[in-house]
Amino acid sequence: MTVKIQVKFFAQLAIQTGCRSCTLEVPNNFYQAIEVIGARFNLPAKEKLGTYYSILINGKGYSYGLADNYELKDEDTLAFVPILSGG
Repeated sequence: MTVKIQVKFFAQLAIQTGCRSCTLEVPNNFYQAIEVIGARFNLPAKEKLGTYYSILINGKGYSYGLADNYELKDEDTLAFVPILSGG
């Protein structure tokens, strides 16, 4: 099953992907969806998740404890946000 979601990229990720916001049709499984998004925008989604960027689901932080079968719904928003660090 697929769903239409809003995908947003912030800061350096918007520059890297050439996209700030778009609507995509993706699998409803969260993990499959980020793989599709990663392939579409040449973004190593799973490999960089948590170290290079984080994902917000409808404005709430993604949790590594998210169930393997977590399902996205039509009109959900995934925001890819670079992790900032400094001293």
